[in-house]
Amino acid sequence: MSARQTSPPEPCALQAENLQRRYAQPGRRNGRDATLQALRGVSLCVSAAQVLAVVGESGCGKSTLARLLSFADAPDEGVLRVRGVVVDPRRREDLRRARAAVQMVFQNARGSLDPRQRVARALEEPLRIHTRLAGAEREARVLDMLQRVGLQAQHGSRYPHMLSGGQLQRVAIARALMLEPAVLVADEPVSALDVSVQAQVLNLLLELRRQLGLALVFISHDLAVVRHVADSVAVMYCGRVVESGAREAVLQQPLHPYTRALLAATATLHGPGPAAGTRMRAAVRGEPPSPLSPPPGCAFHPRCPHAQPRCRDEQPALRELLGRQVACHRAEFVAGLSASTGASAAGSACTDASASGCWTSATSSSDQGPSPAAGASTD
Repeated sequence: MSARQTSPPEPCALQAENLQRRYAQPGRRNGRDATLQALRGVSLCVSAAQVLAVVGESGCGKSTLARLLSFADAPDEGVLRVRGVVVDPRRREDLRRARAAVQMVFQNARGSLDPRQRVARALEEPLRIHTRLAGAEREARVLDMLQRVGLQAQHGSRYPHMLSGGQLQRVAIARALMLEPAVLVADEPVSALDVSVQAQVLNLLLELRRQLGLALVFISHDLAVVRHVADSVAVMYCGRVVESGAREAVLQQPLHPYTRALLAATATLHGPGPAAGTRMRAAVRGEPPSPLSPPPGCAFHPRCPHAQPRCRDEQPALRELLGRQVACHRAEFVAGLSASTGASAAGSACTDASASGCWTSATSSSDQGPSPAAGASTD
């Protein structure tokens, strides 16, 4: 009997299991203390030299997840592992080692740097705290890192206000790499930059990933950028991961209605004509729910054109389908695997989810009600 040799899965440089984070809020709701649940059981794994992109609308929990992954905040529940080792947030030594191994690049590079500190001093500070290197060795490391990120030695003597936005982001990346971490968590690292500078910083991150074998968690709302940098994608909605898998699988044939809506919105936003902005708004009906009082069942059901009574009553769990994880009761129907109505066939025929027609064609047949554009609220 012959058996096909399969390579074992790559070990996780950073692994999260069932992360939950709640924040107490002032006042009371329904007779109880108000609580905002920012994360609701998020699990993910990113391997060395791989890029995991986390995408979703504002308020879905992306930045909270970044803070937990970089150990800037501790989860209320769940487990974090770095290189297979569980990190106990109650132990200072565990946190010290984990924070050296997982570094973060913030969206606002200027705000993350001390305005009274020269660049060289800012880069040297992690080495002072975490290593016993002599002054000459620290200085040599700083000069080497400046070169790696495309800056010159003279930039080390400058203050943050003397640098451009792109140079500041390069400094922020250099500081995050000073301790040779295994994982880099980048929270919207290029969203505040000009388009031409964005490309330079993105290419820098990818080159450093290749040279250093970094695992990169890239948090973004820009799916065009995600297409360029990601190996795998996790889509978040209302504090949960609703779909995750390889980039091509998720972006070319999305199984969750929310993922399809995000892709439709991205495509129509850049489409021709003055009505592109209004079509983008119609791609997803309504507004995201409040994390203080999320709807029961599937949190997306009030906005979903495929919702059924089960969606309102039962929260879908992540499950395997077509090579990725998806949390949707009707994922087979959305993928065209169910022949419930003629509409499913029409929807499945559109496999290029980046086209604006995909979202409309899957929801515009007679059995499925009006398309989002026709059914969008006008008040």
